[in-house]
Amino acid sequence: HTARPYLNSSWAVRVLSGRALPTFANKAHRDCSVSMKIEPQQRIRKIVLRKYAHLEPVILLGTRYDESTERNGRMTDRGERADLVWRSPDGTLSLSPICDWTTADVWEYLASCRDEIIERSYADFQDIFRLYGEASEGDCGAIEDMIGSGAKSSACGSRFGCMLCTAVSADWSLANMIEANPGEYGYLKPIQELQAFLVATQYDLNRRFFIGRSITDGYIAIGPDSYHPSMLEELFQICLTIDARERESAYTLGISPRFQLLDVQQIVAIDAIWSLQGYHVPFHGLYLYKKIVIDGYRYETPKIDPEPAIKFPRPRYLYVGNDWTDGLDNRYLGLQEATLDMT
Repeated sequence: HTARPYLNSSWAVRVLSGRALPTFANKAHRDCSVSMKIEPQQRIRKIVLRKYAHLEPVILLGTRYDESTERNGRMTDRGERADLVWRSPDGTLSLSPICDWTTADVWEYLASCRDEIIERSYADFQDIFRLYGEASEGDCGAIEDMIGSGAKSSACGSRFGCMLCTAVSADWSLANMIEANPGEYGYLKPIQELQAFLVATQYDLNRRFFIGRSITDGYIAIGPDSYHPSMLEELFQICLTIDARERESAYTLGISPRFQLLDVQQIVAIDAIWSLQGYHVPFHGLYLYKKIVIDGYRYETPKIDPEPAIKFPRPRYLYVGNDWTDGLDNRYLGLQEATLDMT
């Protein structure tokens, strides 16, 4: 079973439709982790375990106290243990088998599997060693020790996450991989450039939209808490261009595309939300799709210096009534079909 987020929660629809901004490094709460990882796993767990309603499952976690101070604090609050089952705040039984392991313990285990000291394992993890070695620019002492170079530097600090993650200022692991082995990882260069563009424009208020959509007690918020329609259009065109070039490259190599930023469902969903919110005329997203995918137009990712960090203005509030349609006759909304009404 594979857990997947709802279409509306996927990165493409969430960000490119204007529903939410990317999760930037200075944001305390990782909404993306909740909607794209935690909630999908909870949903699929309920479905899979429905036929075992008479049993109480134990959820195995791979969390470790050694990972970070913040992780250590959260794990301590939950009372995570490797030797006894513990109950999480949401009421489920859990067990953390490697919670007391250090990073070196993890690499030692992987090396033992690779060297067949541990015979029964899911894989020999050769690709893991190669990947982390290239991502760390050859400075990963833990890997080099186990490969046999005798290096004594600190354990590997490379990390891998979502390909367009903006919770970090720069994806150095990906940059090192591309530089170390451009023949194998060069196809990811456009992804790296788009991630850098998203980070560089975090504080560019000219790319923000100030009109809120949610009505609370008759008021909407006026503040830069979403992307401007022109920025959404620009990102949409860049993503379609990156996908188109990857398909062309894959066709030349005789392989399947190695990634896809926007699929058909996401494109239609983004187009519908743009129209619903009045960001663009109806079917503008499909028009851009035709322009890029069929007619061959291409849009480059801008290479710009990061905007300096600023303090965002405090939100102001505008009274609009309890509903967007207050005081309006429905026939002016563009959503009424006279022939259907008469029928």
